[in-house]
Amino acid sequence: MNNIFESTDNRPEKRKKLIEELRDKGIENEGTVKLLQEWMIEQEEKVERAGATLEARVNFEFEQAMIYKEAGYFEEALDALYDILDMVEQENNSTLEEKIRKEIEITNNTDESY
Repeated sequence: MNNIFESTDNRPEKRKKLIEELRDKGIENEGTVKLLQEWMIEQEEKVERAGATLEARVNFEFEQAMIYKEAGYFEEALDALYDILDMVEQENNSTLEEKIRKEIEITNNTDESY
């Protein structure tokens, strides 16, 4: 698995539907929650198949953050990004840490412009 910050979702229609559901119905909607849970389970399975490596975990968490961001849930996106930052700091991965810090800054700026 070598997708750092590229979409790990091989089913873009499902990702698109999830973002639309989050935007249209909200994060608390029962159908949206179910769709999000299904997506997360599929992604967790990918992480496990990839050997639960840091790279696989970061890709999953990053994809989740981008879904939240694209749906307008900036706080949730930032929470996921800070979780990733904690992971990469613990592993002393300065390259990933720098990338995550940049995305946090971009997301903060996007949130402020809304």
